[in-house]
Amino acid sequence: MRHGKIIFILILMPVIAVAGIIYANPKRAASTLWDATHLGNIATIIPPDDPKLYLKIGNYYFGKGDYNLIKAEKNFRRALMLDPATQTAHYQLARINFLKSNFAEAIWQIDREISLNENFGKSYYVKGLIQGYMGQSDEAILNFKKFIAYDSYNWAGYNDLAWVYFKKGEFAQTKDAALKGLKRDPGNPWLNNSLGLALLNLGQKKEAKRAFETALEKLKKIAPEDWGKAYPGNNPNIYAQGLKEMRESVSYNLALTLE
Repeated sequence: MRHGKIIFILILMPVIAVAGIIYANPKRAASTLWDATHLGNIATIIPPDDPKLYLKIGNYYFGKGDYNLIKAEKNFRRALMLDPATQTAHYQLARINFLKSNFAEAIWQIDREISLNENFGKSYYVKGLIQGYMGQSDEAILNFKKFIAYDSYNWAGYNDLAWVYFKKGEFAQTKDAALKGLKRDPGNPWLNNSLGLALLNLGQKKEAKRAFETALEKLKKIAPEDWGKAYPGNNPNIYAQGLKEMRESVSYNLALTLE
């Protein structure tokens, strides 16, 4: 009987220790449990009222570990139910709604994020993207410029600024935006493609040809995963197809310079 009691105590001690950790810091314990298991239904039992945990779970399902927009959106909304001021939750919901082409909802969500967290520069980039797809070019330009003011070394801001200028037929401004971006990231295939399109429409075929050739050469060397880094939040299953289509598009643009 004595040996049985000793074994029981040895088994019970870790259980007591874990219980003590949970009691002392339930939010930390739940976060650690989530990191170890990724079982949200279990982790959220410990502190069912922690918005940061739901935000963390939402981020996991939004490409940080797995990809499931339904689960991601559910957890972001749960975080906001617990704390309507949870920073970046509205930002992530704006991105999800943008991917679903729910532009009105996406704008509402990103405006809400900006009102709560006006110094989070990425919100202006996302707002610019949404407005660009909604045809609100002038508003998009203003927000891409705001994003660049927060992060002048992120090439994406310049590339999407060039994209909106191109949509407006303002090819000199397209060229200028692309060149500024290439100073930050020389050889970038997206920026070189944007530059090539601007030069082609400005009648500078020889210069456009060089830009497209540089873009295509870079695209031949990158893997689908590298291409996908330029599109965070998109389904990883489309990376290979997206890279293939971009290579084909640049090849087509290059052919236009030979006509």
